[in-house]
Amino acid sequence: MKLRDKISIGTISITIVMGLITMIIVRLIILDSLQNQLQAKGETVTRLVAEDIANAFLEGEILAVKRSLTDFVDNNHEIVYSYIINYQTQNTVHTFNHGFPAILPPNTRIDYNQDLNVTIYDSDYGLIRDIGYRVIKGTDIELHVGFDEQQIYSVLNRMSIIILGVIIAGILLSVMISTLVSYVITKPIGQFTEKVKNFKYGDVISNSPSSNDEIGDLENAFQEMSIRIQDNISEIEKKNKDLSMYNEIAKVISGETELDLILKASLTKLLELLDLKFGWIALLNSDQSWEFAVEVDVNKQSNDSNDNSQVKCIQTYAKLTEKDKEPRVISYQNHLMIPLIAKGKSIGVIYLMISERKDLKSGDYDILSVVGRQIGTAIENAQLWKRIKTRSLLRQELIEKTIQTQEDERLRIARELHDETSQNIAALSLGIKTVELSLTDENIKTKSLLNTLKDSISITVKGIHNIIYDLRPTLLDDKGLIPAVTWLADTKLSLKNVKAHVTVTGEEHRLSSELEISVFRIAQECITNISKYAQANIVSIRFIFTDENFMMVITDDGIGFDLESILSETSKHSRRGLGLIGMKERASLVGAKLKIFSELNKGTTLSFVVPTKIVGGYSIE
Repeated sequence: MKLRDKISIGTISITIVMGLITMIIVRLIILDSLQNQLQAKGETVTRLVAEDIANAFLEGEILAVKRSLTDFVDNNHEIVYSYIINYQTQNTVHTFNHGFPAILPPNTRIDYNQDLNVTIYDSDYGLIRDIGYRVIKGTDIELHVGFDEQQIYSVLNRMSIIILGVIIAGILLSVMISTLVSYVITKPIGQFTEKVKNFKYGDVISNSPSSNDEIGDLENAFQEMSIRIQDNISEIEKKNKDLSMYNEIAKVISGETELDLILKASLTKLLELLDLKFGWIALLNSDQSWEFAVEVDVNKQSNDSNDNSQVKCIQTYAKLTEKDKEPRVISYQNHLMIPLIAKGKSIGVIYLMISERKDLKSGDYDILSVVGRQIGTAIENAQLWKRIKTRSLLRQELIEKTIQTQEDERLRIARELHDETSQNIAALSLGIKTVELSLTDENIKTKSLLNTLKDSISITVKGIHNIIYDLRPTLLDDKGLIPAVTWLADTKLSLKNVKAHVTVTGEEHRLSSELEISVFRIAQECITNISKYAQANIVSIRFIFTDENFMMVITDDGIGFDLESILSETSKHSRRGLGLIGMKERASLVGAKLKIFSELNKGTTLSFVVPTKIVGGYSIE
């Protein structure tokens, strides 16, 4: 084989190899960049959408949520679907055209200890990147957005075709001139190869071509392509920077419900991202008056924080925006004023002190405006959560007072029955006995009637004693929880021929009075239900004392029941359903966890667990 042919073959081989290497490197770079962009954008957009529709979903505004999700999908071509689901109630709002899928893709549900989950899977729509976000921390409400992963590979394929075309052109050029100027060809190829290698690390090929021939043209073509790619990467980096700001703000306020913490954290993070040192937030009250909320001074030396300066800033902002249809970001003198927006209304303003050298572009104002809406939504959510929490505390306090009133009333009635009614009946019984002794043997009919009255009185006394024990068993106060529950089980269940087994594990000791009453009432309701409905043969009652917890577990081998049916069909099972609700309320008031497991024809188990050190404000003695 001639040297010329060898050079031609070698040149072609080198060109092919370098072209393939170039294509692979560029594919890897672009693939990594696009995937990171999609991931960052997906997380941020999902968080923003979740915060935007959280209130509407909680308030049951399904149509508003549906419309928001549909507009969101329609306005973003890279998004295939979006849905929000409450796994506890199974309520869903989605954008699927053919209905919500019966079987969700695997591994899309968010783990208990996480707030974000990303799953890539193959579907009928192609390769999908599913980003799930927990809308409210500590709940089972999740928003899922499916991004079209296939678009990334479409871009890659188009780029590969371009690169492949350039490579083929280079091969043809090298074949044409390799036999004539092998040295001239091989030298620029080597230089070009070095440039391609440097392109992997982000260096743009911007210097003049090493020759004026076809290889030089190839360098020019690749140079233009590298410049376009670098411009695209720069634009992507700018967008990523913007998205990073949204993401950083979302991280510090995500899942937080305390208003003061949200204000402090978001303002601190905003100052950090903008490289500023001082700022403060004012909130707009319902009466349209302004309230200074929080201040952050990074250097702890600014003297700009005083009532007069704050009032002047607020007045200045109000004057500058009084004719605006919508709130906007304003840069005035050395202050940057960012409105806090929630549901299209201004609820406050962030004031940032900036230097005169701070250069803000028009795009920066748009970013800060979105950040203001992001923080405003978080503030509104926190205020809503505070109202809900206050109502919950008031409700719990009312229930606690109601239960305590019931116990006090039970105790009062029990004492009156014991001290007055029982004594009166005893005196009546003694009087009847005295009358009986005074009668002669001739008064047989009268004596028989008196005996019947004495029997009736005995039955009445026994009934009153049972009522007294049901209202407030003295055994509970005198001996403690376990003897009282044991007596209750033997008394109630023996009438139904049910055997009760009581066991104690660990070192037994008395509990606080409040806790013993709560546990006894729960056991009383449970045992009453077993005797009425369970049709059981054996009941096991276990008391477990450990260093960490106190537990009571009651198990029967009865017919079981459908817990959801009992709680929902209140008209049919009102007494039983209210009893179960009452047990859970009593448990929550002492900081305990109550769980009920039941299956038809397989019995029922009730477990009561409470920490041994602190029990909802009550200590175990």
